[in-house]
Formats: sequence, C-alpha cells, structure tokens
Amino acid sequence: MVNTLFALCPQETPQGVFRLDQRGQDAAIALGIYFLESRLQHRDKILPYLLRLLRGLAKAVWLDEVRSPTQERICLNTLLSDIATKCEPVREEIVSAQVDFLGVLANLCRSYKDQSTPRGSTAKCEQGQHFATEYMKEANKP
Repeated sequence: MVNTLFALCPQETPQGVFRLDQRGQDAAIALGIYFLESRLQHRDKILPYLLRLLRGLAKAVWLDEVRSPTQERICLNTLLSDIATKCEPVREEIVSAQVDFLGVLANLCRSYKDQSTPRGSTAKCEQGQHFATEYMKEANKP
C-alpha cells in the first residue's frame, strides 16, 4: 500500500521542483493520513518525504486549479502538526520545517508587495501572512 501511495505522490524533478496535480495532492494527503492511522509505520520513508514536500511547496508547479495551493499547504501542515503531537522525537524537526516554510511564504508575500502589485493581490498576501501567523500559534499550543 505504501509503495502504491508513493507512486501516486508528487515527486521532485531533477531541478528540485514538485509538479502537483489533483491526483498527486490527494495521494500526498492519503499518505499522511495512512502514516497517522498506522501509528507512524514507515517513519523513515514517509516523514522525510512529507517534509521535503512541505519545503518544496513554495516553488512547486501547479498543473491544475481544482484545489487552491493554499488548501494543499494547510492540509499538509495540519497533518505534520498531528504527526508532531504523536511523535516527540521528530516534533522539533517538524515545527522547525513549518516555521521555515511560513518564513518563505512571508518573504514571497513581501516581494509581491514590493513589486507594486494591485491592491487586491497585496491584500491577499497580507491576509496570508496573518493566517500563517495565527495557524502557527494554534499548531504550537500544548
């Protein structure tokens, strides 16, 4: 089952870019749910993949628009937060990766804002920054 899910999950190109489509998004979320429900079986294979995927989302190529990229990021971050609560040895690594990722997103928003984009785009980035900050506060509550 794990190999089947991995085969359906987005993979990195040689340039380090993930190419995501609806099926790949669903497979990555299914892999995370399997990981949680199986009591963290295959940790050495699944967790590094999920963390690589998180780190790669900021530069990922989205092949379709069935779901928003934001939704994928939220689902993956939620899964990783759940994993962190169940697996103390990797908690710090997961939270650190999430904080780094949110920093990347905040920097992307700042760069868009600095490019004198129309107000609507800037407002969306500001909302995204606020959401990211609130999300991390909630994710790190005991």
